[in-house]
Amino acid sequence: MAIVLIPTLLFTAYMLFVQTPSYLCEFRVIVRNAQEGGNSAFPQITGIGLPSVNAADSYAIIQYLESGSGVKDLDRRLNLRQLYSAPNIDPTSRLSSNASPEALARYWQNRIDAYYENTTNTVVVRVRAYDPATTLRLSQAVLAASEQLINTMTARSRRDLVAYSRKSAADAGIALRRINAQFQGLRNQRGMLDPQLAARANMEQQTTLQGEIVKAQTELALRESYSPGSPALPTFRKRIASLRAALAALQAHSTGDQGSGGNLSGALNAFQQLQVEQDFAQKRYELAMASLEKQEALAAQQQLYLDTIFGPTLPQEPDSPRIAIAIATFLAFAMCAWIIATLVLKSYRERV
Repeated sequence: MAIVLIPTLLFTAYMLFVQTPSYLCEFRVIVRNAQEGGNSAFPQITGIGLPSVNAADSYAIIQYLESGSGVKDLDRRLNLRQLYSAPNIDPTSRLSSNASPEALARYWQNRIDAYYENTTNTVVVRVRAYDPATTLRLSQAVLAASEQLINTMTARSRRDLVAYSRKSAADAGIALRRINAQFQGLRNQRGMLDPQLAARANMEQQTTLQGEIVKAQTELALRESYSPGSPALPTFRKRIASLRAALAALQAHSTGDQGSGGNLSGALNAFQQLQVEQDFAQKRYELAMASLEKQEALAAQQQLYLDTIFGPTLPQEPDSPRIAIAIATFLAFAMCAWIIATLVLKSYRERV
């Protein structure tokens, strides 16, 4: 039994007098969106994990805290090498003071436990160190780094959205100015400001001329019936011919060949096509400007933020090592190893 008791006593002595106790500090946060209301349309039911719209951002925090970039930022804040290479830490738990960045990252990953809890949509972070004050400082630094990451992600997203909205507004403004320039060029080419008004005036003139022609023809018919030899009849006939020529000119100007440059029909068609394009460009410009104003207003707000459920607190007692459990486990393994070795040795002797 000495082969079991002696290693167990040595292990017990190491656990009691050499192993440095470690302290654990835990905090929980949830990533919230500023546009989320206080009452969710899908309330969280205890025991049932519902997907969160901010789960991706929560996982981003976890990956950042365990990444080399996160370790570098924390080392810049608190000098992790100095904290974890203190002489009061036992040799098996101590970090080398000249550890490489990769070694520091591996060491830190064994001192932090961050995970996403689906049932509550929260990020749980546990930090381990070898004295209560250091554990609290590290936890506070991890929380601050997480908040800074969320702020950085939000700021970058806001900048991208504002830049995209500004480009869309600029493109819409260029398109609208181009259509307006085409409108002005068409007005100069056709020699009219508003073809609809010109067409309405043309129709009114045609109606007036038609009325005058009917009146003149009626008067001519009366004179021909009462005074067939009147010298005024040729004058009436010339006047009717002149009115008909003027009416024909107006009708030709209104409904002539659409390919000609002066007819109202072609002008109306060209103006209507440009009017549709101008209306679309104007609506696009208004929507782009409204979107830009909205994005600039949102950019002035904090869209994502960390809501701390409970923050880091100073640990009061060590979390490990659990000496009784560790000694009992070591003793059990030692006994099993001794029994197996005894049986193997006895079997070997019997065969020899």
